[in-house]
Amino acid sequence: MGILSDDSVREALRAVPFPGFSRDIVSLGVVRQISIDGSSVSVELVVQNREDVVLRALEDRVKAVVSALSEVGAVNVKFVGPAP
Repeated sequence: MGILSDDSVREALRAVPFPGFSRDIVSLGVVRQISIDGSSVSVELVVQNREDVVLRALEDRVKAVVSALSEVGAVNVKFVGPAP
């Protein structure tokens, strides 16, 4: 079993492309914050596109790749707008 860390979660998130783009959400700067509390992981994403289909696709994919890490028990995804 590996150690759950921001880096391991961020590396897993590199497998999540932003819908409509070929680049992943980490390289696009969409991942604002990763918080780990025991086996619970929260991921905060900065998105301008507020279409439900885009948000749902992102949330489903983020939850799938982070949940695949053996140390993760729960995943929470929060969407925020860009800073003014």
